[in-house]
Amino acid sequence: MDIEKIHKLREQCLVRFPLRINQYNHYIEDANGCVIAVVYGTAGNAAPYLVEAANALPELLDEIEQLRKTLNLACSKICHHLEICPADLYEDWEGCQDDKCRSGTRPRVECWERYFLEKVRGE
Repeated sequence: MDIEKIHKLREQCLVRFPLRINQYNHYIEDANGCVIAVVYGTAGNAAPYLVEAANALPELLDEIEQLRKTLNLACSKICHHLEICPADLYEDWEGCQDDKCRSGTRPRVECWERYFLEKVRGE
């Protein structure tokens, strides 16, 4: 699922952040006071950690989006200055099987993004 779909889902979701826990009743509530989950027993001990993790999600999604934009901008700059496909520069990389990339009829930014993502993932 791409980041835009995640943001749209977050915006359309009925859950409003930040979440909070009602310690007395062991309810996890959204910002409007709507009960999201009821936790009992040992799950009640984990509820504060779940709430903390859920509250961090919107900020993390924003950070992921910023990192993707940064990667795209960096790859655009590389393409502008090098005007070469990473497959031409790094012979061991086979991520580009498209001759259109090398001929310049397709943006090479996608190949550079794919190249760096594969390196980060260890592929």
